[in-house]
Amino acid sequence: MATPTAINSYQRVLDELLSQVNIPFARLQDDPVYNRQLIDDYYDKIIYCIKSACWSTIPHSYQGHNVRDNIVAGWNDIVKDKHRVARTAFLDWVAGGRPRNGPIFSLHTYTARDISATTAKGRV
Repeated sequence: MATPTAINSYQRVLDELLSQVNIPFARLQDDPVYNRQLIDDYYDKIIYCIKSACWSTIPHSYQGHNVRDNIVAGWNDIVKDKHRVARTAFLDWVAGGRPRNGPIFSLHTYTARDISATTAKGRV
């Protein structure tokens, strides 16, 4: 967590870095492609200043790969309903003798694929 001292330092460094970035308004022309490139370059410089100030002043730690790297905020809300439907379909499929075709099989495979796709999207 950033301390007030680190935040003040961040503000000073950011002000210094941003003061070196030229605003391109004097060079804008009638050519929209040229203007877009100028604005994109300006944006990239601002983002670079913000990242540089942050990395140079605010303490941070490096953590190795572990389970916490894959945590997605609100993930239970996203998956809860799909998991409930997939579990019900699985139990119906098992109760039906694990058929290899028909509506029970189709529902089971569809919900299994749906939850697999959802969990794959949640991985970082």
